[in-house]
Amino acid sequence: MGRRKRRKKIIRRRPTLPNVFQCPHCGAQTLIIDIVTNKREGTRKAIIRCGTCHLYYEIDVTDNPLADKAWVYGKFIDAYYEGRVPLPESEEAEE
Repeated sequence: MGRRKRRKKIIRRRPTLPNVFQCPHCGAQTLIIDIVTNKREGTRKAIIRCGTCHLYYEIDVTDNPLADKAWVYGKFIDAYYEGRVPLPESEEAEE
């Protein structure tokens, strides 16, 4: 005799935020965002750095308690295209 057919369990994957973003300067997928909290002073800042072109920028996110990596990336992109982000010196100029 055959068994009763069981229903397949449906697994829904929730979308997650990316850990690595695309750098607007070099185009590589190596932009890392870290949000650092200083409980003693009560401040939060986001550190944005690229592993390929060594682009480095800090944003103060103390006033926004809901700031996450995607929000910080959006603010960073806005600041980059407005020209407020200092660009890293190229390695060819040093030689």
